[in-house]
Amino acid sequence: MDEGYSEFQVCGALAFLLPSVVKKKKNSLSFSFSGVPLLKFRIAAIRETFEESGVLVAKPEEALVKVPPAELTKWRTLVSGDASHFIKMCKLLSIYPDVHRLHEWSNWVTPAFEAKRFDTKFFLAILDRQPHAMHDNKEATTTDWVTPQEVVQKNRTKEIKVMPPQFYTMFELQAVRSLEALATEAKNKIVNPIQPEFNPAENGEVLIAFPGDPLHPSGAAKPTDKHRLLAQMDGVHMIMRLEKNIGIPSIIAGKL
Repeated sequence: MDEGYSEFQVCGALAFLLPSVVKKKKNSLSFSFSGVPLLKFRIAAIRETFEESGVLVAKPEEALVKVPPAELTKWRTLVSGDASHFIKMCKLLSIYPDVHRLHEWSNWVTPAFEAKRFDTKFFLAILDRQPHAMHDNKEATTTDWVTPQEVVQKNRTKEIKVMPPQFYTMFELQAVRSLEALATEAKNKIVNPIQPEFNPAENGEVLIAFPGDPLHPSGAAKPTDKHRLLAQMDGVHMIMRLEKNIGIPSIIAGKL
């Protein structure tokens, strides 16, 4: 028996069919999403990751590894064309989105001066193995596995283009030395919205202030508080460095 399926829409478009509870016969799939925070966002994040990279964060692992690559590729194409195929795929393959593996890491809000704005949640997932990944040539055009340190360095050498939210996240994560510590931090992290405030700076730089910085409308506890990115435009590249001395997670304290 299947129960609790409902449509979830984003901006008027069907994003996915949401299973709140699924029950089947003995020795078959049985799971519940009851009480999971940000459930719709978690499922949407897993679905879009699958569409754009081919990486499917799902359970049970023993069922997922039995799916032939060609079968997943077929479903990836179907889901990319119609998001409602995602839950159909899960039901037919006897898998379900591993929503508990996702941890909310940050919440970025587009600056007020932008005509098109987003309220975006960043999720972090620690996987047991490195999955096969391949870009879709639509939303994503290249595929590579890189460390946070490599992202920060390649931004400095203009090898890759990185936007401020991604740079900020990689700058934080580059100091992490233990996945166990990262998992603990992610589970306990208090996430508040970050809406950048752009200010001119010296030497042609742009100062991007975040909540808690004196140059951000939210204000600061002390004039010496810093929570900002300094960005230098070089053609299409934005070369950035982070200055932060407040609200530093314990796993990276003293390493920024």
